[in-house]
Amino acid sequence: MLRGRDGKIVSLFVEDLPDTMDYVAMRKFFANFGMVKDVFIPKKKSKEEVPMIKVHIIGNGWLYRSAVATFGEHPIPDSLFESFMKEVKGNPTVRRMGYNKVLLTFMLVEEMQSFVEEHTKQSSIWFNSVVPWSVKTECSYDREVWLTCYGVPVHAWNVSTFCSIGQFWGEVTQIDEDTAKCVRCDIGNVKVFTNNMSVIN
Repeated sequence: MLRGRDGKIVSLFVEDLPDTMDYVAMRKFFANFGMVKDVFIPKKKSKEEVPMIKVHIIGNGWLYRSAVATFGEHPIPDSLFESFMKEVKGNPTVRRMGYNKVLLTFMLVEEMQSFVEEHTKQSSIWFNSVVPWSVKTECSYDREVWLTCYGVPVHAWNVSTFCSIGQFWGEVTQIDEDTAKCVRCDIGNVKVFTNNMSVIN
């Protein structure tokens, strides 16, 4: 079942799916279009019997008023993000998508399209690219985390050392001010962008 923009619920029937696609795979795939409420796969398939997927849209229609902007080839530092927020035109809602991407949501589809066209015709000081959101858009599988370092010898306590530690796990974006100024020498903090999703220890 699928709830459309008009609020009506309709059934969704899907044909020609591979036999290897099970309940888990179908839920994962159709979650791109909304919340999957139920999946029915008949044990005996005939020309009349096809898998039925019940999908419930939970109000993400605003995505069709959204554009995805890519900032360069590096993570977006907080300072750049804050400057962009102050100067972006159209007052869109801005959401980070990880690493170097943001999602810009406008009040109207026409506003989004105008924004994309403007930044397509002329080079932007902010973005490498701006495109309308689509179901194929993926968030970056990266995260920004603070690493707390223990046991660093005092004679090796400097920014270069903590950058080397951070680079082992990802791209260093910031060194804690107290760490850089050696305010304390028992713990040091360094912020990194990393695609490592496990516990860093």
